[in-house]
Amino acid sequence: MSAGKNFENICVISRRGRIYTVEEVSDLLGIPRPTLYRYLREYSIPHLRQSGRISIPEDSFDRIREARDLHKEGLGTESVRRLLREGSGDSGELKERLERVSETLERLRETFAASGFNIRKLAVEIAVTAALPPEPKKAKRPGG
Repeated sequence: MSAGKNFENICVISRRGRIYTVEEVSDLLGIPRPTLYRYLREYSIPHLRQSGRISIPEDSFDRIREARDLHKEGLGTESVRRLLREGSGDSGELKERLERVSETLERLRETFAASGFNIRKLAVEIAVTAALPPEPKKAKRPGG
């Protein structure tokens, strides 16, 4: 073998399947590397650390995907951590919660419609307000 050969792309296979570098997982799953590092740290996703390099077993991909999907649904770090810890599997609990929220919204729409309240006008006002830049915070005075 030549001394200059690049061994960086060697496929490692363990008893639990293939092992990937952070860069490979980032490319395969479409998750930015900094986000992937944060997922590994925040959600205790199984990975290997050897000589300062992190390797991720293929078995961890589902958990990484689940964390990504929960974040896409709008959940914060603590909620994602709790759902992963509880083993939410296919996010069934999340789907149930979203269904309850949808039902509640539908009841509110019906209530507003029955009372003659113009929900469309309110929705437009909320959208316009949300699009406005935040008001500057007033500086606190020392000792006040």
